Amino acid sequence: MRKSKKLISSLGPDERRRMIENARSKLREAEFHLRKLATLGSSRESETSSEFQIHFSAFLVAVRSPLQILCPDEVDWGWVNKELESRPQEDRDILGTFRDLRNFSLHDGPAGTDMKIEMVPESDVPRPEPSRTSGFVHVPRLPGTPEPRVGVTTYTLRIGSTDKDAVECCRRCAEIVSELIDHREKMREW
Repeated sequence: MRKSKKLISSLGPDERRRMIENARSKLREAEFHLRKLATLGSSRESETSSEFQIHFSAFLVAVRSPLQILCPDEVDWGWVNKELESRPQEDRDILGTFRDLRNFSLHDGPAGTDMKIEMVPESDVPRPEPSRTSGFVHVPRLPGTPEPRVGVTTYTLRIGSTDKDAVECCRRCAEIVSELIDHREKMREW
């Protein structure tokens, strides 16, 4: 049998603190997947696409959870909506898109990003610092010789009417959720 929920306005300081801790714990989970997305998103490996989509799906669930923890009932979402009114439209679009993608992912099937291969100058591709024993060799080019270009997989999301870098959108979504948790923690009245 399910426990009946207490009204959020009747929670004591310890219960509120526990909710904040639980929300931050889920946010740390989202940040773990964000770090994986950032690594996979800057990889030159073509087989990282399925891994990227798996971590993206996990990020969608984890980044939504903190707000669901802090808003257990429909009436509790008022403070979120009020706080979002004062934010830029892009922030509202990002949270709305991530909410919709998460709901689609849970109820209808995998929600993914768009993927494309971009040709970029080789020097733009992040790579680890070479060590003395790593075997990297610097091959100088003749002056005026164009830099070689390599294919890099990029992932995008449609936010509003614009395609944006998926990893940057995930990063911004996590920042917004973190700011909302901070705001909720500072509120006197719940």
